Amino acid sequence: MKNQASVRISVGVWAHVRRLSRRHLQVSAFVFAALALVPLVANAQPASPYGLEATAGDEEAILTWMSPYDSSIVRYEFRFGAGAAPEFNAWAAVPGSDADTVKHTVSDLANGTRYVFELRAVDDDG
Repeated sequence: MKNQASVRISVGVWAHVRRLSRRHLQVSAFVFAALALVPLVANAQPASPYGLEATAGDEEAILTWMSPYDSSIVRYEFRFGAGAAPEFNAWAAVPGSDADTVKHTVSDLANGTRYVFELRAVDDDG
């Protein structure tokens, strides 16, 4: 989602009263309009995929998930770590993914090793 801005318009009356004499007052009124650009913080993130499952294969894992059906998703990213308390590697893009992608195969894994996977959706803002 791109940064957006809204416009806030303030309208009011400013009055100045001045005594001309004991019986006469001069009232000057000015109508003003002020424009202020107010940035809208668009911290909306794309909806998260859900139901992530990993199926073990021969030196690979097949990741499957449910799509949140969010048209702002431009790709998915995953990361994984090995062992009971894994240190995760850096996020990597699921190659060729888009909002409709629901499957990815992770290769070059060691058989007999426990892996933990995470998946996230990414929009144009990253």
